[in-house]
Amino acid sequence: ALHTGNFGIATKHFNALTAASSSEDAYTWLSLLGSISEAEGCLVETGGKGLPSALSLLHSSEWYVESLYSNGKETGWVSRFNFLRDTLLLRLDFLEIIVVLRQACREVRMTGTLPKQNTRTSLHLKNAGKCFFSLAARYLNTYQRHGLFVCQQSRSALRTLGLLCEYLGQTAGRFLPELLGYDNSEEEPVDCWPFTGNQAFPVTRLLKKLQKALEEYMDKSVDQVVRVTALCELAEGILLVPPPIPVAFTKPQRVPLSKLRVSVDHDYHDGSVQKAVSMIEETPMHELSDAMEGISVYPGAPFRLIMSGTIPNELKKTATVQFTELLFWPTITLLELQQSDRNEDGEDDEEMDEDPPDIPAKQDLPPLSCQLPGSGTFYSVIEIEEIPYESLYRLDFRLGCRDIRCGEWIVPSEVTSIVVQVSRAAKT
Repeated sequence: ALHTGNFGIATKHFNALTAASSSEDAYTWLSLLGSISEAEGCLVETGGKGLPSALSLLHSSEWYVESLYSNGKETGWVSRFNFLRDTLLLRLDFLEIIVVLRQACREVRMTGTLPKQNTRTSLHLKNAGKCFFSLAARYLNTYQRHGLFVCQQSRSALRTLGLLCEYLGQTAGRFLPELLGYDNSEEEPVDCWPFTGNQAFPVTRLLKKLQKALEEYMDKSVDQVVRVTALCELAEGILLVPPPIPVAFTKPQRVPLSKLRVSVDHDYHDGSVQKAVSMIEETPMHELSDAMEGISVYPGAPFRLIMSGTIPNELKKTATVQFTELLFWPTITLLELQQSDRNEDGEDDEEMDEDPPDIPAKQDLPPLSCQLPGSGTFYSVIEIEEIPYESLYRLDFRLGCRDIRCGEWIVPSEVTSIVVQVSRAAKT
């Protein structure tokens, strides 16, 4: 009943089962599902008027799931309620954005004109549009982190909810281009769901047709209040439609953590490898382990790392799709901005008088790959592209995989890091 949108029946059954529960965890689990089904039932029956009651029930569900999440933690395993916790928080944030959007639209309808720039209402409208795109990106991240271990229906539900957030962000920008977006002649925003099959996804095609139909009647020539009213009614209609509930929502499962270790290739970088704690002072912002390595490299010179670890057999059995290729997603973070005072000849470098380069604080690098042996134990030497600017960086690696259909997923593991010092004083 919960997965088919019959929330009234689901609430009735969950309440009956809660009264007959025989353990504390069972009571918490059934109370959680009962609160969620009751909250979604309020929205389907009353739309926006049911938002206060629905949010109150979902916030109480948040306390239930946090309790289950904490109790379900095991060393070396992902909590069984990790997927439920992530999807519930995404649903809460979506409804909170809808509340802000409805309130801002109501103020515009009362005043009869769009708010001036940098006023509270205009900033709320701008942030609401941006938050929808941010939420779509978070749905994508949840899809990649859990999609390897859930069924096809659960993956489709996550894609549907993520595409809905992206659609609302685009529609808000097209309805109110004076405040939050662009008109039809300008370039569309970056797609938050970069999948080749996304254009053929049924929900994508439906949303595009709906958006095209609305754009024919909602250009700048239409009165501003009419456009705001249409946007508010669109959000109201979305609340009245039962959202897709993933099947994995009610089927928690244990997933083992994989092991990933990153080390510097000592044979290739002889003499330039040292402990990370000797390169940067440990602070609350820079927590370092004794085993973390560091390396000094010349600006613009590539360097080699060794990736090793193990994929447990239990994880491969739990995965719903087969994979034989591993991915390593590197993220580079700027720790300290450093510059040399003198060049290799010992003379002052004229370039040092220029402004320091604009180095991003955090940047994702292209993924690297290797084949997964049948034993599950892997060992691969990879080469990182050059880092052009002198500074101190931390390089974090996440473990992922690519399935037989070229889908890319995140494999649960602890993030592994090394410290990289880019300096002209380093050995070439």
